[in-house]
Amino acid sequence: LVDSGVSQDPAPGRDWDWYRQVVALPLARALAAAHERQIIHRDVKPSNILVAADGTVTLADFGISVLKTQLPDGSRTLANYGSAPYAPPERDCLSDAVRDTFGLGVVTIEALAGHRLVDYGDIAPALESLKVPERAYDLLRGCVSLDPAERPLNGLVLEALLLTAAGPESSRSDTQAGEIHCVIRARLRSA
Repeated sequence: LVDSGVSQDPAPGRDWDWYRQVVALPLARALAAAHERQIIHRDVKPSNILVAADGTVTLADFGISVLKTQLPDGSRTLANYGSAPYAPPERDCLSDAVRDTFGLGVVTIEALAGHRLVDYGDIAPALESLKVPERAYDLLRGCVSLDPAERPLNGLVLEALLLTAAGPESSRSDTQAGEIHCVIRARLRSA
């Protein structure tokens, strides 16, 4: 992201709803597309997120991604690779999409907090400092949970949760977001 995902002087109006719509949703959609193809990015961090001059956000550098269906049982290639604090602390989820949802959660917390997170101990205080709607807080807390089972399962689930985590200023109603969530859940069941 611009300034490695952190701006010391965030532009006015760039609150949760702005970030959710302009940055988090496009990134969740990119992860959803990869995860639907059984590809795990494994390195979601600010330096792998590009912002074009027109504001378009792109997830880049799939250099260490893993095609989940081609990962041999018991394989731990690059198991210790990770960019703290963006890679989850556990090293045994290398082929799981929850690794990517953790990374996007940390990137989001860092960007909204307005300062760099250096290690895992910085995540919880930064999350606590955010002024975001309760649903957004709960979503971010789940993304960065130390228990992989509490994280959004993949990019598709994360996208659905982001759609339902709009603040009161958002133009999307809870009913619309709930309908989208149901469509995505149905799509997951049929996959």
